[in-house]
Amino acid sequence: MMLFILVLFIYPFLINGDIDLMKITNHTVHTTIRHRYARTVITTLVNNSDCIPREFPFFIALPEDAMITEFSVYKSGSLIKTRVEDTGLAEEETIIKPNGLKGYYILDLISIDSKGFENYVTVSPNSTVTIQIIYEQLLKKKLDVYDHILNLNFNQSTIKDLQITVNIEDVCDIIFLRVSRRARTNFSSPEYQSINVFGTNKTKTITWKPTIIEQEEMANKNLNAQFIVQYSVDNDYRPNLILYNDEYFLHFFSPSNLEKFRVHTTFVLDGSGSMGIGKIKHVKQAMHNILHEMRPQDYFSIVIFSNDIKVLMMNADDSKIKLEDFLNINYNSKNIILGFEANEYNVQQIDHLLDIVPQGYTNIGDALMASNQIAESVKLRLNFPKDEIKSIVVLICDGTPNYGKFKDDPFFETKKNSPIFGLGYGNEDEKIHFLNKITLSNHGYSKKIDEKLDNDLQIQNFYKEVSTPVLSDIYFKYINKKELKDGLSKKSFDLYFKGSELIISGKLIDSKEEFNCTINAHSKHGPYSGPGFTDFFYISRDNDEFNLLRKLWAYIHITEMLTKHTITQDTKEKNYLKSLIIKYAIENSFLTPFTSLVLSWPDHPNALIQTEKLFKNFINYATLPKWKKVLLYEMKKTIHHRTSIETINSSPLNPKLRATYYALRSHSTIVEKYSITTND
Repeated sequence: MMLFILVLFIYPFLINGDIDLMKITNHTVHTTIRHRYARTVITTLVNNSDCIPREFPFFIALPEDAMITEFSVYKSGSLIKTRVEDTGLAEEETIIKPNGLKGYYILDLISIDSKGFENYVTVSPNSTVTIQIIYEQLLKKKLDVYDHILNLNFNQSTIKDLQITVNIEDVCDIIFLRVSRRARTNFSSPEYQSINVFGTNKTKTITWKPTIIEQEEMANKNLNAQFIVQYSVDNDYRPNLILYNDEYFLHFFSPSNLEKFRVHTTFVLDGSGSMGIGKIKHVKQAMHNILHEMRPQDYFSIVIFSNDIKVLMMNADDSKIKLEDFLNINYNSKNIILGFEANEYNVQQIDHLLDIVPQGYTNIGDALMASNQIAESVKLRLNFPKDEIKSIVVLICDGTPNYGKFKDDPFFETKKNSPIFGLGYGNEDEKIHFLNKITLSNHGYSKKIDEKLDNDLQIQNFYKEVSTPVLSDIYFKYINKKELKDGLSKKSFDLYFKGSELIISGKLIDSKEEFNCTINAHSKHGPYSGPGFTDFFYISRDNDEFNLLRKLWAYIHITEMLTKHTITQDTKEKNYLKSLIIKYAIENSFLTPFTSLVLSWPDHPNALIQTEKLFKNFINYATLPKWKKVLLYEMKKTIHHRTSIETINSSPLNPKLRATYYALRSHSTIVEKYSITTND
């Protein structure tokens, strides 16, 4: 009896395990950035020093626009690699077929601060497993800088051997480089002896091998930090650059020395109850800083929404700005002013008007319609020439519409071409999807606010990105003696922002036939036809970068088609886009919302065994041959929904068998499946 009580007492510890028994002993990250395209290889060694199998929660936080290309595990002398397949077909192929056993597993993405990849890997007793994941990402230029951020997320405070290496290669000279690390609660100085930088004008290598002391400084209980590489290239030398080989080309367009348009910004601010006092405080502080930094020749309007829609307005008679219910305003009246110069007098009046008390529901749809009407009213009142001023909308919110006439279908498009740029609080999929769709449908884009970092600064930096248009209505036309193949990416753009970059990719019929590009756009001073020359850079077939252009072409096309799939309402078009995304993803090994990483193992001629018969052998698991263990795993997944954990716990199985069952429990990973096939 005492023995039984002792087993009951220690059993939870056998199942959950002491964290010291399962540790990462080595973690290396190696990124190669060629022509602004980053390929990151992460390799993790995990050691289980316990006498029973244990699950390791392998987790990687990825940049939002990164695409996983490979996941592999090396254990028990065998390398297990994945391939990309259509998710629908992969799900069907998990069925046990009469002609043998074919096993597949689908690896899913989850959402976190950016987005994450999580899998549970079963590690055998007293053994080490090597896990590797590879992802790729086209870096975006914002405010003249490319950011490459590597996330470190571990359930332990230190790692014995931790190293990060970043190699940068570019056709242009690298004229600025900054390397820093950041804990989740504060910025840290980049001045550490463990960070080394060396290279030439066009290449840089950064290595970081933090000491245990440095890791302890960054960690609280767990090590949760970021390693950030920021760099700029000399676009003044090559502002209009085309890389090409025998099949593909890649066009980087990043002119400088262009004058900004005047900008009218309508800020649409969430004042609903879900924002809470804390978020409202950050928004108010950010708005204070933004308004005080705006150029006097620019204009602003403010919309605050909860149940009702309130806007800043002024009667032409009294020159006093006040907050009024939008429904009570005749916005077509010549006496009503809804857009204000960002001069010192107007800005100083605003602070007390932004005393927002969070309350009520989230009426985003009506607020955005109001912003559209305000933009038109301001445009008519100011009567500037067409290319003198541009209107944008900046939406800051933390939810989806739950009030107003657009709560059921808020995905309208603005009719007057005012792009919407959104900043959102929260990581819920529904919120993220809404903000993406509403901004992409209206010629803009969105970002999430990381509440663990400086909220005010994130809002201010986002505004700097979207408030500097220098070109509008940009159109690229590619001229070739033989027409270009189908496969040209997006070639027309509504706005080009100072310090950003436009990228176009396409296929060539014959690279030996000369081709060129003409550019048509509008600047503040009239028509614009480009910087005057195009710089061509040929990549030969012998160059190891030859296949890079093919990957970039596929990456850009998949990204654009995912955007179109998000915003289109046409079912036929959605299905067509989905089929193309799957095609390009499989051909180029990209994990997308419609593809999966799957793994197969050889058929076994005697694999067809009845589930009930195999279940009877469960208690003799240790004596089963490998192929039966695999089938057992498939069976276990099938019965998992019928057999509760409580049933297993109350069954007359010994604690060791229960521990085995928990070690075998599916946490969405093929690695567990493989581990039970290699541990005879």
